[in-house]
Amino acid sequence: MEADMTTRRGFLKLLGAGAALVPTLTWADMGGPAYLAAARRPDGSFALFGIDETGDDLFAVPLPDRAHSSAVHPHLAQAVVFGRRPGRYAVLFDCGSGAVLGTLTPPDGLVFCG
Repeated sequence: MEADMTTRRGFLKLLGAGAALVPTLTWADMGGPAYLAAARRPDGSFALFGIDETGDDLFAVPLPDRAHSSAVHPHLAQAVVFGRRPGRYAVLFDCGSGAVLGTLTPPDGLVFCG
C-alpha cells in the first residue's frame, strides 16, 4: 500500500497500517482472572469472585445483593457486575486486585436489566 504523505488522508492510511502491526494485549493478559462467578457466601452475603485456571479465588468483590451478569472491558483489566433483574446496582472493579472502582445506581423508577 502506497500512501501519499502530503495529504491528511494519506497520513491516516499510513498510521492505520502501522497500528495494525502493533500487538495488543487481551483482557486476560492485563491481569484479569480466567473466570468471574457470582455466589452467595455461607454467611448469606453475596460476592463476585475472580477465579484462576485452577479454580482458586483471586479476589472477592462484595455485592449488595444477588448478581445477574458481568461485562469485561476489552482492553483494561476492569469489569462491571450488575444486580439481578430488576437490578438496582452496578459495581465497577479492577480485575487484578478486586478493588471497587465505582458503583452505579439507576435513577428512580429505572433498573438495570442485565
